[in-house]
Amino acid sequence: MMKSPSVALRLVLTVCFIVTIIGVGFGVVVRSLSNVEAILQSESTEHISVLTVNSTVSRQVFELSSRVQLLEQAFLYSETALSEEGFYIDQQLQQLRDLSNNDALTEKMDAFIGAFHRFLGGSLSLNRILKSINEADSSLNQELDLLDFHLASAKLDRLLMNKAQKKNGLGTLTMMRESYLEIGKLVGTIRSRITPETEKVVLLEIQKELGVFLLHLNNIPVFTPQIQTQKNLLEHHIKRYNASLRQMKANLDQRWSIITALTDSQNNLLEFVENTEQNVQQSALLLKMRLKQDISNTRVLIALVGITVLITGLLLTLKMVSTHIHQPLRKLSIGLHNMESNEFYERLYLGKAGEWKKIETAFNRMASRLQTTYTELNDERQKFNFLAHHDPLTGLINRLLGTTILRETITEHDRSKRVFTVLYLDVDQFKIINDSLGHSTGDELLKNVAHSLTNIVSHYGIVSRMGGDEFMIILNNIHSTEKSYELAEKINAELRRPYKIQEHTTLVSASIGLCHFPQHGQDAETLIRNADTAMYQAKRNGRDCTVDYNSSMTLAADEVILLNNDLHHAIKENELVVFYQPIVDIQTGIIVGAEALVRWSHPTKGLIFPDSFLPLAEKNGLASAVDKWVFEHVVGDILRWKEELKPIGDLLFSVNFSGKKFQEPNLQNELRLALGGHTELAKQIIIEITEREMVLGYEGNIETIEALRACGYRIAIDDFGVGHSSFASLQKIPADIIKLDHSFIDNIENSSRDLNIVRSIKSLVDQLNLEFIIEGIETEQQAIKLKHIGGTLAQGYLYAKPVPAIELYNLVANQKLKYKTS
Repeated sequence: MMKSPSVALRLVLTVCFIVTIIGVGFGVVVRSLSNVEAILQSESTEHISVLTVNSTVSRQVFELSSRVQLLEQAFLYSETALSEEGFYIDQQLQQLRDLSNNDALTEKMDAFIGAFHRFLGGSLSLNRILKSINEADSSLNQELDLLDFHLASAKLDRLLMNKAQKKNGLGTLTMMRESYLEIGKLVGTIRSRITPETEKVVLLEIQKELGVFLLHLNNIPVFTPQIQTQKNLLEHHIKRYNASLRQMKANLDQRWSIITALTDSQNNLLEFVENTEQNVQQSALLLKMRLKQDISNTRVLIALVGITVLITGLLLTLKMVSTHIHQPLRKLSIGLHNMESNEFYERLYLGKAGEWKKIETAFNRMASRLQTTYTELNDERQKFNFLAHHDPLTGLINRLLGTTILRETITEHDRSKRVFTVLYLDVDQFKIINDSLGHSTGDELLKNVAHSLTNIVSHYGIVSRMGGDEFMIILNNIHSTEKSYELAEKINAELRRPYKIQEHTTLVSASIGLCHFPQHGQDAETLIRNADTAMYQAKRNGRDCTVDYNSSMTLAADEVILLNNDLHHAIKENELVVFYQPIVDIQTGIIVGAEALVRWSHPTKGLIFPDSFLPLAEKNGLASAVDKWVFEHVVGDILRWKEELKPIGDLLFSVNFSGKKFQEPNLQNELRLALGGHTELAKQIIIEITEREMVLGYEGNIETIEALRACGYRIAIDDFGVGHSSFASLQKIPADIIKLDHSFIDNIENSSRDLNIVRSIKSLVDQLNLEFIIEGIETEQQAIKLKHIGGTLAQGYLYAKPVPAIELYNLVANQKLKYKTS
């Protein structure tokens, strides 16, 4: 099968055809121009010859005139260069003379050559005169140097002979040098192109300076024969200088007349050449008129040929472009449009060979690649869309998508007039777990919680992670508030199980807030806010519980916000106060110590108990500041009692520290500063930390406890028995005191089992040589039973409620308690 020609070959053939047509047309034009050429050949030969000769003469004369000026200036000081350049100019002038057969031109050239010969002779004479003056000038300079030397020598000899000197001649010699320099400057002026009158004035100035020079020379004192000899030589050179100047004056007078003659002959020659050229131009003008008509006719012929060629070439080009360029481009444009519309499956077929075939192949290959790339990008977009709407840690939908789904659920249930419930869940004490066990442990815990929530809720609704340890659950498939509450309780029960994460076993609980659509809100923001408010109410209720929202909680939440703002101010303005609850010997009823409990004396709300503001302080990072304030206040009370009131002996004071405070790296130094130099007070202070916070930050807390005990403080583990530790871990904790949580004795009056548990704990504590304090004793029966099992220290409302500092002092001083063991 014969291969179809390419687009390039088709273009070449078209161009060749057009060139052939153009060649034929121009052949006709050339034939018509041959007549014009014949006329030009015959008529212009003579004109060209004349113009050539005149042009050559004119150009050469100008060039040679410039070289003559250089002879007058630059070549004037070298006789050899002057002779060589003069010979060259003369040779060129002779050649110009031989160019023309015109007698008038030859006569003008002979006059110019004669004037040049006279100018050249005068220049050679002037060159020799200047050379003589230069030699005299040089000799004069040498003799001046010798005279200067002899005068200086004479002065030195006379100084050595201690002879007085009135005049030594050196000042006069300086003026002679000035005259000598002025003479040289004036001689240099003569060498420039100046007027005859100026030359005469300069020569007179030179002669005048020579006279001044000679006058100074006569004033030179003669101390030695050498000085006299030098003076004579200088007078001789001055005479030579004057003789050369006279020769120069004569030469210069003659030179100006020669230059005038040379200029006149040059002008005459150039004027003749110019007149000849004008005559030739007039003849050429007549020739132009003859040719004008012939050229006009030729122009019409050229126009006709050009138009014919243009139209023919244009038609051929349009035909080729339409067939071999426009049609394939239109198909290519359609293919590109399909590609822009993401239609990569359509393939391009141009039906052409050569370059278009390559373009077709490349386009189809690119479309195939773009199809693959588009598919990959679409997959990546779906991945990015998933990441934008899902939590990367747990895989749950995030706040953005969760809020969007909640809005869609509201729209759907508003249309169907059905109810649904929103749960807002927060993992209790997650921050403590995260800070103490590490973020990796916290992340794993959140994954486990998310997995548990998904398993429970998957058939009832959607779980969304809102951020941190907070989750939102949309129960869009449960349309009963009672069933929603039951599911929330089931969630909380499931989350209470222990989680094995890395090497740690962690128990968690959750605070859950519920609100119902449309009862508690008709838009997403209101439902989320109210569910969050109910969740915080669950935390205030003691955590690990579920709370249904009601409108009073919003007021309470607003109250909490105001309280939080006031808490910052309370610490700065010392609105906090310390109450003390006595710790007594259960066997004797004697007060042996007191636990410091903080209260807030609010200016408008009165006395606020710690359960209402300490959780806020922990959440907002103020717990450490509150702990510090309480510790400093207790130290102040102890010092004041010792200095102003009666001594309080070895009474112990217990101060509660949060887990955050215990983990501060500079805690030991901070407590030392708070003691203010009274380091002995450390032995009277017990620092309490809850069992839960002790275990969560175990390793760091052990180091802190050991450091504090080294300073004299006693360490108490508070709320023992309700945390995560086992009894076996007691032997690893370097504590001094165990404070049993009140929950162990709440039913001790009626339960022998509870009593035996307390007895066992007491026995274990005794074996570890730890002190034992039982909290929460409120009845005499509790006190009697605890006394019978060997209890030692106790505190509770049975003995005394927390009281201000002055009342504690009175109780200690008088030992007046509400209940004393008999």
